[in-house]
Amino acid sequence: MRFTLSGEPAGVGYGGHIIPVDAFVLWTQEALRVTRGVNDIGAYRTDPRESRHWCKSCGAYLFTEHPRLGLVDVDASILGDARCEEAVRLMNDMRIGYRSS
Repeated sequence: MRFTLSGEPAGVGYGGHIIPVDAFVLWTQEALRVTRGVNDIGAYRTDPRESRHWCKSCGAYLFTEHPRLGLVDVDASILGDARCEEAVRLMNDMRIGYRSS
């Protein structure tokens, strides 16, 4: 299963309760293109606003579609180096920090 992302990220985000956090990168839906293994992608609706997609072969999480927003979020851990650099640049531009407890 393979997919490509074109253009610049639309945003970045993170979640989680401890460090390291789960980071994700937002892209427009048009930016995501599955190039191989489209039949190997499983999906389920988490609620009416989004659907999560995973690889049926290995079970890895791939991305979540947010149709109402026209966006898809991709886990930062599966992006190549160049895409991670774009995400980090965007995150720095947004000046996202974290708060320690």
